[in-house]
Amino acid sequence: MRGLVLSLFPGLGLLDAAFEEAGFCVVRGPDKLFGEDIRGWHVLPNRFDGVIGGPPCKAFSRAKGTGNPVQGNLIPEFERIVREAEPKWWVMENVVEAPTPELEPCHAVKFDAWEVGARQHRTRRFSSNLPLHIQKTPLSERDSDPWPCVTATEDRYSKGDSRRAGRKVNRKMTLGEVAWAFELPENKDLPDFSKLRSLYQLLGNGVPLSMGRAVAQAVIEAIGD
Repeated sequence: MRGLVLSLFPGLGLLDAAFEEAGFCVVRGPDKLFGEDIRGWHVLPNRFDGVIGGPPCKAFSRAKGTGNPVQGNLIPEFERIVREAEPKWWVMENVVEAPTPELEPCHAVKFDAWEVGARQHRTRRFSSNLPLHIQKTPLSERDSDPWPCVTATEDRYSKGDSRRAGRKVNRKMTLGEVAWAFELPENKDLPDFSKLRSLYQLLGNGVPLSMGRAVAQAVIEAIGD
């Protein structure tokens, strides 16, 4: 085992899954999607080797129609937990427009999920106290027909257009299409939400598995394991 990792704002746990595949043991913190609240939640110091997480991005996203960002800016909560935990390393994921965490040192790298083998275009920034070097997938091995960036509100763009924005169609993506774009295993159990949109939100807020794998590998190389 490569170390014990605390996951904040875990959602469906796709970033967690990538780190677990890489040999880390991941412990999940509270998430608003499941009726939990990180505010007021605390952690003991020096128990975790690493902390990972993606605070809600609605307050910063350029995407329209993502709903009212009722949770506000929770990046300060990520900062607070990292300071409390005193880990050896940390990684925070968010949209490019989000502020970087006020933690020192802080390095940032942004890349498109498609560049590392994902089935959709999805540009995100990863901030860390580690200098993360992302290994890109050769063009010949990338999906030649990826989805545009899949959002938490049932992305309404069709597959197969070379433009990043995609081609609008008069239908929503199915849950199966969204799950495929995020590379969920076929046997993955999804929570039984009463409101269908909650499932779209849970999926659309995730980190594509290929993207998580690239970040986990960059962490392994940075810590010298």
